[in-house]
Amino acid sequence: MKRFLLLAAMQATTLMPYSQEISLGETVPDISLGEFFHTPKRVLSLGQLKGKIVIFDFWNVRCSACMVDMPRLDSLQTIFGDKIQIILVTQNSALEVDKLFNKIAIPIPRLPMIINDTILYKMFPHTGDPFHAWVDRDGKLAALTNHDNTNNVTVANALMGQPINLPRRYNTTIDPGQLLVSEQNKMVLQLSYYHSVLFRNMTSYSTGEMVRIRNSQEDGTGITTVNTTIPVLYHVAYNYSLFGMEISSFDLRRNNRIVFETSNPNQFLRPSEVSEVTAWEEVNKLSYELNVPASDSDLVYQYMQQDLNRYLPFEARLEKRLVKCLALVRTDEIDKLKAEDSTILPSRKIDQNRNISIKNMTIKNAILKSLMTSLSFLTLPIIDATNYRGRIDIVMKSNLKTVDEFRAQLIRHGLDLVEMDKEILMLVIRDKKHKTTD
Repeated sequence: MKRFLLLAAMQATTLMPYSQEISLGETVPDISLGEFFHTPKRVLSLGQLKGKIVIFDFWNVRCSACMVDMPRLDSLQTIFGDKIQIILVTQNSALEVDKLFNKIAIPIPRLPMIINDTILYKMFPHTGDPFHAWVDRDGKLAALTNHDNTNNVTVANALMGQPINLPRRYNTTIDPGQLLVSEQNKMVLQLSYYHSVLFRNMTSYSTGEMVRIRNSQEDGTGITTVNTTIPVLYHVAYNYSLFGMEISSFDLRRNNRIVFETSNPNQFLRPSEVSEVTAWEEVNKLSYELNVPASDSDLVYQYMQQDLNRYLPFEARLEKRLVKCLALVRTDEIDKLKAEDSTILPSRKIDQNRNISIKNMTIKNAILKSLMTSLSFLTLPIIDATNYRGRIDIVMKSNLKTVDEFRAQLIRHGLDLVEMDKEILMLVIRDKKHKTTD
């Protein structure tokens, strides 16, 4: 007798009204499913439906899409018979539902319909109907999704044992009164496919400067800069176009291939007076972000160039100009550079005497990049005029800081740095000419 009372008490507890939200993968409690339209005495619990796929269709009398979809759901139930159970759920009363079907051409569906619901809407909270919650044959919540995802194909696949992996519908909605990139709509940022945005100065939140290049199959390819100056933005966008390789803006403090032919080129220089720095940063420090799918990874710099020409009050253009350069040239017909083994992996090693041993690299990556970054204080652009196309081995001292120090090392290998006039690509920045209409 005691055991019978205990089991009865356990069942009564399970069938009590339940108001806690259920997460995907959790077992849905064996609750009594409430009041049914036109059959108020009907008693049905989830336990009685175990072994079937149960699909709750949440709707309301003001939802035209819900009503239009009811005949399709009726047909779906007929097709799959007792292998599934579709249950309509509304918070509306019997009077409201009767009034609705008396004035529309759609017949009352044959599906079970729960009215006056106070439980299921709390277990599966959502914003806006129609909305579907799937419970699998083991009684676990398998999907929270839009109604279109309940169809012949998805139901058939689930019944064949395939994982129920339907697009997730979240319990939130976009606030149309706010920007998509905002705190109010932050939940949609993970869905960003393409985006670019230019922010004003962020030093109130972070005083540091940052440039990050991303390349991920999952998250896409992109560029993020924080609190960078306008010259740095142009450097990031055009450095590969100018140099044929990526050079960090932090390694190349001064890009001497960028020419500002603007009305006030000094505006890009940080003020020497401390009292003027904050006001200068408000105008001249910007943050930028671009994100594109991995399939467009080879276009990110082109997109950034287009963005800067669109967002900033300047026009940037690559132009060939005859300028005085510091050119890397060969001085010896004997090849003192050729790599001993062109099949090994390129390497750069520093020994205990601070000598850099470079193996199987190109002149561009082995020498030119070091010259550009170490001598970036020069006003003269540094170029490669060797016309050497092969791989090289070279040993040089590290921490070279002057032109003379570099020349002493280069001469040992049949190379030198000389001044010459050369026509090279330069990035010219001008004030934007706004078109006007009469």
